Amino acid sequence: MKLEQVARLLTEDGCLISYQDGIIKEEPGAYSNYHELKKEDSEWVMNLIIVERQNEPIIKEIERFTNEDEAGTYFYMDRLSSYCSKKYVRAFIRENEEFEIGTSLFGMEELKLASEKIGSQNCLSVDEDKLVQRSVMVKGIGEKLFQLYFINHDLSRVEISMPLDKEDAFFYAFTNMYLLYLLKLNEMKLLDQNEISNVFLDRDYMQFID
Repeated sequence: MKLEQVARLLTEDGCLISYQDGIIKEEPGAYSNYHELKKEDSEWVMNLIIVERQNEPIIKEIERFTNEDEAGTYFYMDRLSSYCSKKYVRAFIRENEEFEIGTSLFGMEELKLASEKIGSQNCLSVDEDKLVQRSVMVKGIGEKLFQLYFINHDLSRVEISMPLDKEDAFFYAFTNMYLLYLLKLNEMKLLDQNEISNVFLDRDYMQFID
């Protein structure tokens, strides 16, 4: 994805983004930290600019890329994920207190009910014999701990968490499930609008929920 295209798409989705002179960056307002991506020599560099409580901005390098498409896709996933987490995931938790997400009362059955309310069942693998592409799976290890996995397009599993207690495991499972659902919707929209010609890669999905 080209940087100018990424800036336009993120702006259309509601993110505060600018693109000028080959530099794409967030516009969060005065005295707020922001991310930017720009070309330096033969590479594209993504930085976090730290301005909060600083006399002079501090530049923290996040990632380097050798081509614009890879850099643009990374910035797109990174910033859209942050935006979706704030606008949709947190809002659902706040507006649906009956699920008690993030407490010991929120487990697998509640996670399945939440997925049904959202419509994100295709982003949750419940049965190891019926894995779903680009989904999240929670697996118990021992009596009190759980492990989270991302299911690749070829149905292979990738660990995406350390062993977690129940509260954290199912909270992150819910968050990841919802984000995967939102990215799948976004992917379909971009394909329909001919903004992209291929589906996103597994690594893009994993970055989106990281």
